[in-house]
This record gives sequence, structure tokens and C-alpha cells, in this order.
Amino acid sequence: VRVHQAVRKGQILISGLIGSEDPQGNRAAVVAEGTVRGLVMYEYHLEMPLVLQRKVYTGESYKRGYAVIGNRGIQVTGYGKPEYAQQEILAERTGIAWRGYKLPFGWLTETVMETRTAEERLTVEDARNIAVQQAAADLIAKVGADAGIVTQKILHEAVDNGKVYIKALFEVEQSIVAERAIIPEIIEQGD
Repeated sequence: VRVHQAVRKGQILISGLIGSEDPQGNRAAVVAEGTVRGLVMYEYHLEMPLVLQRKVYTGESYKRGYAVIGNRGIQVTGYGKPEYAQQEILAERTGIAWRGYKLPFGWLTETVMETRTAEERLTVEDARNIAVQQAAADLIAKVGADAGIVTQKILHEAVDNGKVYIKALFEVEQSIVAERAIIPEIIEQGD
């Protein structure tokens, strides 16, 4: 194949067979090496709500301390503190070691942080941009960091029930190498 020529999946682009194509001729298998990059199309169906709900920390928090023996804990500090309607708890365990041996007791500190749900209203254009950016990041994560998005096109866009629905097409330049073993019978058959 030549540069800018369309190829199909499974088509041989670099061969490890050298010699005569004639079935009676000499043919040998060698180690073939090369880099093959191609433009691959990916179609994404995206949806993004026009109202985003996010967890936000209010800044209110307190700590609770536990003495830990094995996998059991006894609360030592942090009594009488309020329970928040929405909260997140971060735990940090500190163990005790002596002469390189980890002992079965230690200290657990829980940080209880108050949270609330904040709503952010988006315009259709902002929702579209966020959805396309998330799809592009997902695509690069799937195909590899050495790939690059050449073009992105929105094929269809609709707004319904507080969501933006998008059909997008991404053209990605990526490595399309798939190594295959050379089977000895193929050499003998001349195919």
C-alpha cells in the first residue's frame, strides 16, 4: 500500500515473507519491523444534562479519633459533634512499628466534612463543549496517548427533557499495528 491509501482491518501492510511469489520459488520468513499509523473514525453518542449537580464542601468539619487494636476501633475523641445532613468521611490510619515489625494496634483519624449539592445551569453550547471534551479525553485514553484527534464533527444535536443529545464523529491518527505470526504452512504453500 501507499501513503493515503485506504486499508481494511486484517490487511497485510508489512510482510515478513521475502522471495518469489511463485509457489515453486524460494521463500523465506524474516523479522519485519515498521510503524504504521492511520486515520480511524470513531462515532460517539453523547448526552449532557443542562443542569449539573456537584458535591461542594461547605468548609465545616470535625475529627474523630479511634484507638485501633487489630480490626476493631474504640472512639476516643470527637464526641458530641453534629451530624451533617450531607457529609463525607475521610479516614487515615496510622500504625505502630517496632524494629521493622508492624504491630496490630494504632490510631485512626476520621475527618467528617459537611457537603452540599450545588446546581450549575449550562447553556446548550457549554453542555455541547463539555460533552465533546469528555468524549475526546475518553477516546485518547482508549486508543493511547500517542494518538491524536485530527478532526471532530458534530453530526447531530438535539435538546430534549433538559439534556443535550449529540452524535459526534472523531477522526483519530493512531497506530494501527497488529502483529501476527508467520505460520510455516503459509511459506510452503506460497501464500
